[in-house]
Amino acid sequence: MNEFDLIETFFREKSRLTNSNKIFKNKSFIGIGDDASVFSPPKGFDLVVSSDLLIEGTHFRRDHTPESIGHKVLAVNLSDIAAMGAEPLCFTLSISIQSIDEAWLCKFCDGIFDLANEFSCKLIGGDTVRSKENAPMFFGVTVIGIVPSGKALKRKSMELNDDIWVSGSLGDPTEALKNNFFCKKLFTPQPRLALGKELLDFANSAIDISDGLSSDLLHLLGESSKNLKRKVIATIDFLSIASCLGPYLFSCYLKNKLTLNECCSLAVASGDEYELCFSARKEFRKTIKSLSADLDLPLTRIGEVISEKESKEIFGFNIKQNIIWLDSKGLPIDLKNYPSSGFSHF
Repeated sequence: MNEFDLIETFFREKSRLTNSNKIFKNKSFIGIGDDASVFSPPKGFDLVVSSDLLIEGTHFRRDHTPESIGHKVLAVNLSDIAAMGAEPLCFTLSISIQSIDEAWLCKFCDGIFDLANEFSCKLIGGDTVRSKENAPMFFGVTVIGIVPSGKALKRKSMELNDDIWVSGSLGDPTEALKNNFFCKKLFTPQPRLALGKELLDFANSAIDISDGLSSDLLHLLGESSKNLKRKVIATIDFLSIASCLGPYLFSCYLKNKLTLNECCSLAVASGDEYELCFSARKEFRKTIKSLSADLDLPLTRIGEVISEKESKEIFGFNIKQNIIWLDSKGLPIDLKNYPSSGFSHF
């Protein structure tokens, strides 16, 4: 089987969706089989583009099921689309593999196209490369989404006095990697696309949690500080994270294997979560609680955004950190007890 047989057998036919966007039925659309794809975006919408590279040994292991690898390859990109409040439209897929294992590829395609069909996200192109012997597999995906013009959620748009919220639970994916137990969230993460779309109505900023809350929240604060031309700080009720603990970490606390503080520290540093962290004005608290019930998805308020000047007035001294973790009395915890940062790419 050569490259073109591979594309025809595993990708071209499977790329057909029963409910794809009408723009792909336009006569001007060009998809798989040409040098590039051509399509016209819907009127009144901006395009949202996200790319991710997943490498064997860093993002997945060879002994993971091909279905779960296929699912995750697309899901992590859809999570970025969700953080922008966008709706997925289509994607490209580039793969580098040592050899053509038809049974493996068939299951890989089941994973990626089951998710693609769930969110009407059409494969429109990509590339295939045979890697050298013993080289790791890698998969590169670029997802293109749409969002009403000028409405995309951004990292830089936090406002002073915003509440800070987190979706879902935190902690179990990293613990599963460390302790070698099955965690559905690690293998088949669920991009929060429905939540992201709803956030367009009231959220000021958002980010997906891929590297860990303790790291990704800093990106929101950093970009918003630049935008506001002043330093903004997040005060986080450390024990509010207890409401977000994944089942494994919570069981560790119940069995006295870990203290609550230890569980919370692990949770905020955990990567591979693909939850959303977002900020919104306090007046939307009831709206968010109602949305949580409608989506059957926990949405937990964990803190708020304040200015550097406010932090000095509240705590009586200058705070150098962008995140202030507060104890049960509302006082900054000792720096030596601060949770660690999340995943670093270099």
